[in-house]
Amino acid sequence: MKIETKNKFVLFTLEDTLFDEFFEKVKDNIQDYTENNIVLDVLTANLSEYHITELTVLSSIHKVNKKSFVVIQNKISINEFDESILVVPTLQEAKDIVEMEDLERELGF
Repeated sequence: MKIETKNKFVLFTLEDTLFDEFFEKVKDNIQDYTENNIVLDVLTANLSEYHITELTVLSSIHKVNKKSFVVIQNKISINEFDESILVVPTLQEAKDIVEMEDLERELGF
């Protein structure tokens, strides 16, 4: 797993591990980033329904802090994900979502 602090978010990238190992590491580290927007790059993962549920739970917990939580994934349809989780196919779209949500929070939406 690779963790990078970007301008507006922290990027967790799945590299050479299985998704389950990656997800455990994310859960272990995410409490250090409660004040940051989070982007998970899981483009290389083959996600199961269980993984999607776990991501949805983690997203809900993180959003309580009024921060963005975006998943980058393009192997499965976004319709497979719960409406409460933001899923995009590229890093650029994840950046755009984070910026848009930051602006909405600043404007009080």
